[in-house]
Amino acid sequence: MINKLNNRIKAESERIWQSNPLFISVRNGEYSLAQHKRYLYNLVYLFQNTTRGLDLAIAECTKKNLTQLNEFMHEKKREETGHDQWAIDDLRRLGYEYSGIQDELLLDEIKELVCGVRLLILEDPKLYLAYMIWSEAVTVQLGPRYLNALEEKCNISRKSVSAVANHEVLDRDHVNDDMAMILKMFNGSNEEFFYEALSKSVTWIENFFSSCVTTKLNKHWLAQNQQPSLSG
Repeated sequence: MINKLNNRIKAESERIWQSNPLFISVRNGEYSLAQHKRYLYNLVYLFQNTTRGLDLAIAECTKKNLTQLNEFMHEKKREETGHDQWAIDDLRRLGYEYSGIQDELLLDEIKELVCGVRLLILEDPKLYLAYMIWSEAVTVQLGPRYLNALEEKCNISRKSVSAVANHEVLDRDHVNDDMAMILKMFNGSNEEFFYEALSKSVTWIENFFSSCVTTKLNKHWLAQNQQPSLSG
């Protein structure tokens, strides 16, 4: 299962790097500062909902007496808590004063992602592992290229993307931990359900990436298209 999963992750990551509008825009130097700020704002919402999703997964594991997975989710929550602050700090480095999440400023696709993950957990908390490994593995696979292209092609410093840079480092170990738990939960059984959840997760994240550049900027975000100040 591990070889199959690794090959799937690498293939999907490469496909997205080559074909997704976000990464095409970044490589072509067309990705704007306003789009970047909106992207970071949506990451704040995503990371805040990661800990909420883990709380839900812990509750579901408790109901279903999934002791090993419950312990794993508790540790994952400890690791993930506070990561929304990275994206908030990135926004502030760019001169954007974050004052909380407003629904009208979020992309529909990030709300669909969060809702989809919640439904996965409610269906079976083991399926959360499919989203978890994909979200972390795609960060490891694409993070370095994305950060380099932002600096070289868009003049956006990696200092304003610590939310990605930090995850890219931490998630290298997390992916290995995820793999080990996936083997315990799906070793030779119910793999089809895991891969169905993985396909959904790939689509949700891919759609979010695309929407970062294909969704028109509203007046709020258009007003943010100003050069960053990275002195802080």
